[in-house]
Amino acid sequence: RAAPREDPAQQRARARMHFEAGEFDAAAALFGTAAAAQPDDASAHLELALALERAAQPAAAARAAADALALAPGDGPTLRHAARLFDHLRAAGPDDDARADPAVAAMARANALLARGAWTDARAALEAALAARPGLPFALQRLACLAALDGDHERADALFRQSGGQGLPPDEYIRLSRAWLAQLDGDAAALEAQSGARPEGAPDAPPADADAVFLVCCDPAYFRRFAHALVASLREHAGVRLALHLHLVNPDPWLPEEAAALTPGGWIRAVQVTTETRALDSPDAAKTYYACARLFRLPQVLARARVPVIAADIDLLALRGIAPLVDLARRDDVALLRWQPPGWRLWDGTSASVAVFAPGPGALRFARLAARYAERFIDRPGGAWYLDQIALVAARALLEGNGARVGAIPPDWLALYDRDGEAAAPAAMFWSVTANLPANAAATRGALFGRHLPRTRRAFGWTLPGSDAFFPEVLARAPTAEGRRRWDFDLMRLCIARARARRRALDIGGHVGFWSDWLARAFERVDAFEPAALMRDCFRANVAHANVTLHDCGLGEAPTRVAMAVAADNTGMSHVAPGAAGDTAIRTLDSFGFDDVDFVKIDTEGYEARVLRGAEQTLRRCRPLVLVEQVDSLAGRYGEPPEAAAALLARFGARRAAELADNNLLFDWPD
Repeated sequence: RAAPREDPAQQRARARMHFEAGEFDAAAALFGTAAAAQPDDASAHLELALALERAAQPAAAARAAADALALAPGDGPTLRHAARLFDHLRAAGPDDDARADPAVAAMARANALLARGAWTDARAALEAALAARPGLPFALQRLACLAALDGDHERADALFRQSGGQGLPPDEYIRLSRAWLAQLDGDAAALEAQSGARPEGAPDAPPADADAVFLVCCDPAYFRRFAHALVASLREHAGVRLALHLHLVNPDPWLPEEAAALTPGGWIRAVQVTTETRALDSPDAAKTYYACARLFRLPQVLARARVPVIAADIDLLALRGIAPLVDLARRDDVALLRWQPPGWRLWDGTSASVAVFAPGPGALRFARLAARYAERFIDRPGGAWYLDQIALVAARALLEGNGARVGAIPPDWLALYDRDGEAAAPAAMFWSVTANLPANAAATRGALFGRHLPRTRRAFGWTLPGSDAFFPEVLARAPTAEGRRRWDFDLMRLCIARARARRRALDIGGHVGFWSDWLARAFERVDAFEPAALMRDCFRANVAHANVTLHDCGLGEAPTRVAMAVAADNTGMSHVAPGAAGDTAIRTLDSFGFDDVDFVKIDTEGYEARVLRGAEQTLRRCRPLVLVEQVDSLAGRYGEPPEAAAALLARFGARRAAELADNNLLFDWPD
């Protein structure tokens, strides 16, 4: 008997197994059969494209990606994969891959011609690609770039609108004709008229012993995530004397105090912090402005500096001495990081991650033109992606060889990798988080990043563990009361309101004092229990109430000693290490003999049932309101059954009064 025929879903499942095993030719064959049977399924064509790419068949991969894109125009993942495939297409000669899709073959020819600067022939190849596949976004975008270079802004705008409508940024804000740029460069009145877009406050001149100014601009979120690590790495590794200029856009009330912690030391001789406030009407507009803020600040800094100015992203670490950057300023007025040799897209060859400006008129003119260009489009509704990059490209297009010497920073001076350890290349000076966005979260949790973080730092009025990324994020959205952002604020107020009396409150799992600081305002006495030393140090810095006692132990079912597992990026998830001996003391609550407890909060990351077994006498005697976190998966790490804590409280005689957010259960006692 013949074997039953596989349906397309089974073929695709088997193809994925081959793909994961690295058998890309077999995967491509199966995906191809499935795509032929499902001609209207965009995902089938996209899977085929990815397999063909890994099987070293770029033209066939691009054709499959184009088929997927035609079925799902504007779909983000499909667009990204297709863009990568089309970017890498290159034709070796006129007969290269004669069997390819005509549009794909024409795009391959166009890319090769664009890389050689043969714009006229490239334009003809792009028109041929559009004739074969009308509306192909990559051909539209390339033609728009060529029109912008020719100064045909009306046609460029129309083409960018078409490609932008399919999700390809940037769109109608590229102006690279020499006549247009020359007018912008010479229009001093326009600079003054648009001065409101630039930050207020005059920068200080750097100290006399500084070898360079290091300029970074950011918003509060990026400051809290990256500033401490960057500054620590510069202190240790810069190798030249720096004046650090930190410019903050739209700071919140807590940010000046937090920025003040970035003090001189090591290679950093001086720190200046400037701020500005600007209304931004959308997340895209905000991102655009934050990216361009360094361009608006740069002319003012350059005008006062007698030394080179290094403008850089804040999400970097200095891994080597940066003296080679300072040396570039002796050779060129401006040196820009180039990710790769200039290709078909005008903005690909330049990155705003690192730029070096020499003191003097050439660099100052370059910086002013880039700032004016960005100002021209900064208020465009919805923002303008890559505007900072394009502003640098525009300044270079006019001034390179005509008023400024413009050079390139070697790409390997910025290490792009997603693992811990030493720099990826011997010449690497910086490690970039954003350059590897898919690994961003993992990278900031790694040892390389973590060793540059302080032990503790301030955020939103609190002292937090320096490595904690979770609480700064959630506090940024939390309500404010008594001069601080408040974690669990609504839950705290609800519990206080439901307590029958307000003599003593117990904060079991005190962490850094979020609960104790507020409970102290409502109860006569508060006893907090926190077994982790780092959290206790933060607690003492945060909670200054005379009616609060912090106990340097954890609570459990019997006296013992344990080891603590501290979760670096979310320290609220720190917990007793299961089965591990250590030097952290555990006591029972009953051993304290409290007889006036009116509220108990227990949040011990799965250890709650063990806490309750050692608290039975106190709870039965005092009958307090009890808030307990109950996460079954966390309790399981200690061998506890689901809802073990809830079952124990019920056995003690308490009743479940409410189920609240974030797995919190509230118990009271019958009258």
